[in-house]
Amino acid sequence: MRILVVTDNRFWRGQFGSQRRIWSLCDHFTQQGHEIRIIFKGFIYPKEAVQFAKAAIHWNIDTLGEYSEPVRAVSTTVLVSMCNKIRRYVKQLYFEFRRRFQPEPPIRLHLDRDFRLQLQEPKLRDFEDPQLLTRFMHLCVNFQPEAILVEFVRLSFLLKAGRSAIPDGCITMVDTHDIQYERQSRFHQRGEVHDIDISPAEEAKALSRADIVIAIQAIDASKLRALLPGRTIVVAGFPNVICRHPVRVGELIKIGFIGSSMPPNLQAATLLIKTHFPQLRNKYGTAVELHIFGNISDSLGVPGADSGTFFHGFVEDLTAVYGCLDIIANPVQFGGGLKIKNVEALCHGRPLITTTIGAEGIEDGIGLAFCVADSVDVFLEALEALIKDPARRVLLAQAALVYAEAHFSDAHIYQELDDVLAREFESIH
Repeated sequence: MRILVVTDNRFWRGQFGSQRRIWSLCDHFTQQGHEIRIIFKGFIYPKEAVQFAKAAIHWNIDTLGEYSEPVRAVSTTVLVSMCNKIRRYVKQLYFEFRRRFQPEPPIRLHLDRDFRLQLQEPKLRDFEDPQLLTRFMHLCVNFQPEAILVEFVRLSFLLKAGRSAIPDGCITMVDTHDIQYERQSRFHQRGEVHDIDISPAEEAKALSRADIVIAIQAIDASKLRALLPGRTIVVAGFPNVICRHPVRVGELIKIGFIGSSMPPNLQAATLLIKTHFPQLRNKYGTAVELHIFGNISDSLGVPGADSGTFFHGFVEDLTAVYGCLDIIANPVQFGGGLKIKNVEALCHGRPLITTTIGAEGIEDGIGLAFCVADSVDVFLEALEALIKDPARRVLLAQAALVYAEAHFSDAHIYQELDDVLAREFESIH
């Protein structure tokens, strides 16, 4: 099957869960024998050229070429910035007025949205790019895809605006990764700006343009079925290679946090650094260390010389990272979708402590494959229990691997998607 994938996500970087998910989907399709073409919305920056080249070995990726920064006068830059700001405010007022007269889906929703934060957020229409549409329609005509996968809802306009170029019988899909209106609400409850301002009705309308909507976890699929009655919803999570690391022995316990610089990660890491770990350091001294991996390190400042906290930045080889850690701590307080860093911890057999929010999508593993603690005191108790008891760490690590093998193998994750695609393709042809 010829599959056209469209994205504005720099997935070859592999720094975010969403990036690794797109790579995983494309890799799976390739392994299944499908022919993949990818349209990337933007330019390729010089600093990512090596990473991009690795992706280009696997797939034919259409881009806007290498980036060269245009020269612009300072006065022009300021003027453009001011005009864009005024335009954004006017658009926000227009969208809010229109929403008052737009019916919402017939489901109960408990949303908390902050108008001041919405003013700073792009709308669905802001992602409608005429140049991307032209490239999309061109490839539809020349590549003649039998299936189209759009990443994510913000680019679903292509399925409507480019309908005339999409071949007859072509299966259209939108991958969601998160339910955006719910994620926005959670961000606003924490006073954080979200990456898109979207209502349930807008999300439902945008997703309804596709034949198949892909959810990253079962709970999201249930919500999407309520949002899109009658639409085909499938679950395709995030597979991972199962790695069995040898159990570390010794007096020193290394606690790890791995993440990007997104707001939920920043808050969780800050909580670890400023609240949880200092109490552990006071009690256990140099017998415990906190290690922070990922580009989140650039946003957290410099730790004190004797703090026991170490920042490592972005590391490509996560297998080596997990192999050197004893406990993974993720006190995430908000966000949406499956927490891929937690999935990875389980797949590497590392004892994991997270929160109820962090356990979304893997709830059946709570108390068996990993620990959940929401308050600071309970989270500290869970950390101390693992620090003091090596046997407990070993048992939890073993349980994590058993759970991962049952839930995150490639065949298990993509079985439903493969079956639906095959059934749809057979019915059309």
